[in-house]
Amino acid sequence: MKNVNWETQRQAVQLTNLDATISKYCAVSKGYYSDPYIHLFVSTKEKRQPLINRGTHARVQAVQRLVERFLQFTTPYGKRQIINLGSGFDTLVFRLREKEFLGQDDVFVELDFPEITRTKRQIIQQHPSLHSLLGTTSFQKVHDGLSCGIYSLIGVNLEQIERVSYLLEKVCQLSPDSPTLVISECVFTYMEPQNADQIIQYFSSTFSFISFILFELTFPTDPFGRQMVKNIEQRGCSLASLSAYPTLKAQKERFIQYGYPKVDIMSMYSFYEDVLDSEEKQRIERLELLDELEEWRLLMQHYFLLYCLKVNNNTLKDSEVNCLWDSFRFISKHRKVEEESSS
Repeated sequence: MKNVNWETQRQAVQLTNLDATISKYCAVSKGYYSDPYIHLFVSTKEKRQPLINRGTHARVQAVQRLVERFLQFTTPYGKRQIINLGSGFDTLVFRLREKEFLGQDDVFVELDFPEITRTKRQIIQQHPSLHSLLGTTSFQKVHDGLSCGIYSLIGVNLEQIERVSYLLEKVCQLSPDSPTLVISECVFTYMEPQNADQIIQYFSSTFSFISFILFELTFPTDPFGRQMVKNIEQRGCSLASLSAYPTLKAQKERFIQYGYPKVDIMSMYSFYEDVLDSEEKQRIERLELLDELEEWRLLMQHYFLLYCLKVNNNTLKDSEVNCLWDSFRFISKHRKVEEESSS
């Protein structure tokens, strides 16, 4: 989009948080997956089409499964650190605590615009059920958010990379040697590509044991993609990074270029078809009738899941790193076909 006013763009991006939160609430209310906390972050009873509910289920399942795998297989390596970029009203930290994947020695950091973190702080402070999951009733207000032993909520513009690094290293005091996982869902899409690239490179160069999960849009130049881009831009959002990295191959090469030797990528259609087990698919397909099967396929092919690993740690042998990667990654029989067809 040309001549986008920066403040208009900022407000439009912030509205995507509300849209995503409502979509998650609707999917949960229909029984697609369980989230006992999402209702605390919505104040509307809007409904979503079955197409959106099913897609939201797939997105949440994909990210949560990877996070849980990371935490499961890094247990022997001490404290783990998770950083959720542009986290919005996401409830992942509470779900991980409920399922005991996240221990008292681990750290979970959420970063987003101050306008969003201030609202989220108020919601967290209002609900004792969230306090108990975080293991405290005492919170310290910090940088438009809050902090306790295992959790920090920080307000910052992610395009200010020096500010981001200061907050993570000095305020949150993250360790450069602890296993660290970064989550980014539909965040880089709305950033200038050079700023997003700086974030990718920063984590690779700062942390010796680093993994990244990226959920984004792709293929903006085919007919479906062009309409998708038009719809998003009409809401005031610029998609500069999508144009810079328009294919799965380009996204994979991007992460390899910035220091991640082990990278996997798949479309969300491939995740749904090849990773979700048949019983789970049968369960959710019985929840609501979905007639638009071709639109469903196209929609899911225009979102992707990328995940990667870099371990530059003298305590781990190459065989251990390979074993860790094989345990972490999803296996999709269509992945190779997708990558070869995406150039």
